Amino acid sequence: MDELVPWIGELLSMTLYLAVGVKLWNLSKRTGESAERILGIAILCWGGSYVVYNIPYLLLAGDERIVPTITLLSFIVADLGNFAFAMFTWVVFRRNESWALGFMVFIATAIVVGWVGSVAMGDFEFLGANGSPFHWIRLVGASLTSVWMACEATQQYAAARRRRKLGLCDPLTCNRYLLWASAASLWITMDLATTAYLLVDGEAGIRVVFSSLLELESFFGTGGALLVGLAFFPPASYERWLRRDRTAEATS
Repeated sequence: MDELVPWIGELLSMTLYLAVGVKLWNLSKRTGESAERILGIAILCWGGSYVVYNIPYLLLAGDERIVPTITLLSFIVADLGNFAFAMFTWVVFRRNESWALGFMVFIATAIVVGWVGSVAMGDFEFLGANGSPFHWIRLVGASLTSVWMACEATQQYAAARRRRKLGLCDPLTCNRYLLWASAASLWITMDLATTAYLLVDGEAGIRVVFSSLLELESFFGTGGALLVGLAFFPPASYERWLRRDRTAEATS
């Protein structure tokens, strides 16, 4: 049963990312909004990274010889999503600020340098094989996308919450920032679990704990995908609850 847990999480994450990504892409075609299109591409890439790794691994009955190749391909697809995610944050929050454009370029550069350096040193799984330090460079670039999103969304949520109390912000808009910040926090937790696992060496008990976190990290991804779906496609009952909560708050 323990071996099934990570696979269940992986399949849930893959399915949800692909479903939300397709819905965002279709929404962008109706609205013509570039932000929704970019986000749809990011989410589809994240879902695609699961497909690239899990489907070949399952079809070939866990043949370990293919692991380095499919791991590399999975990271490349995921990092295309990470770059799209950084572009989404830039477009939505900081499009007119030059520092944000530079930060987005820095993220892309770190990811590409990490790829090229790791492959050149034979570290196809980005685990530091052959003494390669480049997996850290790639991890920094990839992780900064979630950190940036969390910071921007948290800041916007705080401002929107103040406006909402004055009746100047729609409850759905305010809640969307909260959902974004929460989703990004889950993705940061995934990155921290990966980082901690790579850092710990020689402490078997601690490594087991972090290994368990890594096995459950796909569930953090599932939670993130659910929150993104809720932010853009809230059920009618959820909308009613938010507006009823706002009405009760205004009359209290």
